[in-house]
Amino acid sequence: MDRRINLTIGQLLSSLVTIVIVIFAAWVSITGRVKALEVSSEIRFKQIEKTQGKTDSQFEKILDELSDIKVAMENKADKK
Repeated sequence: MDRRINLTIGQLLSSLVTIVIVIFAAWVSITGRVKALEVSSEIRFKQIEKTQGKTDSQFEKILDELSDIKVAMENKADKK
């Protein structure tokens, strides 16, 4: 039960350096992924806004055409 592990300072330092490098590499990887996600999200939002603007203008055109048809039908009904 009295088993001791003999570790040198060099082994401890190399283990510490390895752990720090792994943590730093993971942090850099996550940062890169988050930036890529932000960029893709921004592109998607711009596309959605662009599509929504087109849809709104088309919707307005359809409403105008419907109101013109309604007025034309009312005028036709009034003539009879």
